This record gives sequence, C-alpha cells and structure tokens, in this order.
Amino acid sequence: MWNAVSFGYFNGFQVANDIRFEMLQFADDMTLIYDGSKENLWCIKAILRGFDLVSGLCIILSKSLIIGAHLEDHVLFAASSFLGCLVGKLSFMFLGITIGGNHRRKEFWSFVISKLKKRFRAWSGKHISLGGKVTLLNLVLNSIPIFVIFFSKAPKCILEKIFKIQ
Repeated sequence: MWNAVSFGYFNGFQVANDIRFEMLQFADDMTLIYDGSKENLWCIKAILRGFDLVSGLCIILSKSLIIGAHLEDHVLFAASSFLGCLVGKLSFMFLGITIGGNHRRKEFWSFVISKLKKRFRAWSGKHISLGGKVTLLNLVLNSIPIFVIFFSKAPKCILEKIFKIQ
C-alpha cells in the first residue's frame, strides 16, 4: 500500500494542505480512505489480489463494506460490484467507535451509555466486595467513556449521565 501511494498509484483523502489519509489498520481490520476515482479502485483490487497470492490468505470481500461520502449511489454500487463487497452506511462502528455520526447529538452517545448500564447491571447482583466493585468501577466504567471521549467531545448532558452511572 505504501509503495502504491509513494509511486502515485493510490491517492488518499486530503484533509489539510499537508495531511492526507490513505488507510487505518488494527489487527485484522483495515479502512481505506480515498477519493471515488476508478484508478483507486483498480489499485485496491490489485493490492488485495497481490496480498492473496503472496500470503496465501484469502480476503473475504463479501464480508467487507464500501462506504461513500458525497458520492452518487450509482458510483457507489458500481464500486461495490467491481470489488465484490457490500455497500454500507456512513455511520458505522470501527474499533468500538462510531465513525460518521454527529458527536454533538445525544443519539451518538447512546451506545456508550447502554454499554455502561449493561456492565453496571451485571455487577449489581454479584457477590463482590465493596473494594472489588470500586476496582471494577475504576478499571472498566472509566475506561469505556475515556476511550470514546479521546476521539469525540461529549456534550455536558452526556458527561452528567456517565458520572451518574459511575
């Protein structure tokens, strides 16, 4: 991928004058970020096919998503057909974080609140000492919102809900 970018075969998405994103990777998850050009689609297909041949691993494109922002539907569906993947929606989860949502809206944070409530309910019926509950609170109930807040600024009303649960 880096060679394709350095040789000019793949053009990522320009964020600022000197900042361009091509991909994000973590373990077996990869997100490619690019403009909607067909040259980039050919490059992606060639890179993925090359990876298949060199590694012996098979990428299951039928489980993969292509998501477009500011692209016409027919372009997105043509790209989906060309790559053999599904069309997804812009608001999606990547590594436990909602991508494409509006972090200023309460709905954006509903998954964090529900995750905290679910964890808290699971512990309330258990026979855990007070010290154990405090440890769980500090380790888990603090880490979930901190991870998401690292990427998006939470509204005051959401922070108040999180503090109330904690």
